[in-house]
Amino acid sequence: MNDVHERSRLINFPLIAAGFVFLANPYIDMLDIFPDFIGCLLIFFGISALAKLDDRLALASKKLIYLAILSFARLAAFVLSITSDSTMILTLTFAFGVAEIILILVFLTDFFGGIEYLLQRYDGYDALSKLSNIKFLSVVFFIAKITLCVLPNTVAILEVEAIVNISASTVFMDIVAFKPYAVMLFFIITLIIGIWWYSEIFKYFNAIKKDKKFISEINGIYEKEITSDKAVSVVSSMRRSFILTAVGLVFLLDIMIEKISVLPDIIATLLIWAGAVTLKKQKRIELTAPAVLAFLCQIIYAVCVKRYAYIEITRLADFPVKNAVILAAVGALYSIACFFFLSEVFNVLCEFAARRKAAAFSLRLKKLLVVYAFYLILTVIGITLPTVYITLILPRIIVMVIFIIMTIKQYYITYDEYTAELQQ
Repeated sequence: MNDVHERSRLINFPLIAAGFVFLANPYIDMLDIFPDFIGCLLIFFGISALAKLDDRLALASKKLIYLAILSFARLAAFVLSITSDSTMILTLTFAFGVAEIILILVFLTDFFGGIEYLLQRYDGYDALSKLSNIKFLSVVFFIAKITLCVLPNTVAILEVEAIVNISASTVFMDIVAFKPYAVMLFFIITLIIGIWWYSEIFKYFNAIKKDKKFISEINGIYEKEITSDKAVSVVSSMRRSFILTAVGLVFLLDIMIEKISVLPDIIATLLIWAGAVTLKKQKRIELTAPAVLAFLCQIIYAVCVKRYAYIEITRLADFPVKNAVILAAVGALYSIACFFFLSEVFNVLCEFAARRKAAAFSLRLKKLLVVYAFYLILTVIGITLPTVYITLILPRIIVMVIFIIMTIKQYYITYDEYTAELQQ
C-alpha cells in the first residue's frame, strides 16, 4: 500500500490516463466533443512533479499550457462560427490545424525525450523498450486527427469554383454532397487510430507504473533534491486543486445553443473531481461515487433535453405531457446528483479550512449550496415548463455567476489561509 501511495505522489497516473482520453477523441470540423484543453490540463498536473526532474519535461509542461489555450480558443471559435459558411470553417480548421501540429510535435519531442532520459538514468528498461513505438504512433495519430478534420472542409474550394465556373458547377456540387460521408468516414478512421494509440500509451505508462525500481529511484531523487519540507508539497497541491476547481466551476454556467450546452457540466464535474483528487496525498477523500453518479445523470439529462425539451413554444398546451413527465423525473435526478456531488466537494474543502474559522466557513459554504439549489430549481422549472424558459434564462445566469464568483472566492480564501498556517 505504501508503495502505491508513493507512486501516486510523484506521477499521478489516473490524471494522465484521463487526460489522454480527452486527447484521443476526433474532431468534427471545429467541434471538439471532449475538449483537448481539459486533457492538456490533466496531463500537466499529472506530470507536474516529474517535470521538476528534467528540463525537457518542464518544457513539455509549458507546451501543454499553450495547447490548452489553443484548444480553448478552438472551443470559442466553434461557438462563434456555428452559423458561418464553409469557407470560414475551412479557414478556421486549417489555421488551428497548422498551429496544433507544430505545437504537438514540439510537445511530443520534449515529452518523450524527458521521459526517455529519466528511464535511461534510473533503469526503467521495460518501459524504455516500448518508447520508439509509442513515439511513432503518437505522431501518426495527431497528424491523422488534424489532417482528417481539415480534408472534408476543402470542398469549400469546390463550392467557390462552382459559382465561378457555371458549366462545371453540377459536377462540383455533386462532389460537395459527399462531405457528410467523408466526415463520418474520417471520424471513424480517427477514432480507431485514437483507440489504438490510447491503448498503447496506457500500456506504456502502466509499464512505468509497475517498474518498482524506477519508481523508487525517482521518488528518492525527488525527495532528496526537490522536496525541502512538507509545506512546499502541500502548497503545490493546493494551487493545482484551486486551478482545476476554478476552471470547473466556470463550466457550471449553462448556455445552450440548439439545446446543446456550450459549456457542458460533465466537464465541470470532471475538473472539480480532479481538483479534489489532487488533495488525496494530504487526506483520504471518498468522492468517486458521487462524481460518477453526477456524471451519468448529467449525460442522461443532456440527452433527454435534446430529445424531449421544447424551449421556444408560447403555449403550454403544445407541450406533450409525456415529455414534461420525463423531463421532470430526469431533472429531479439530475439536480439531486449534482447537489450531492457539490456538497461532498464542499465537505472536502471544509477539511482544509483554517481551524479557528472552520465553523464560519462551513456556514458560508452551506449558504452557497442554497444558491446552487435555487439555480437547479430554476433549471428544472425552465425545462419542464417551456413557456417560462426564455424568461428564466437571465435570472439563472445571474444566480450561477454569483455562485461561481463567491465559490471561487471562498476556495481562494481557504487555500490562502491553509497554506499560510502550514508556513508559520
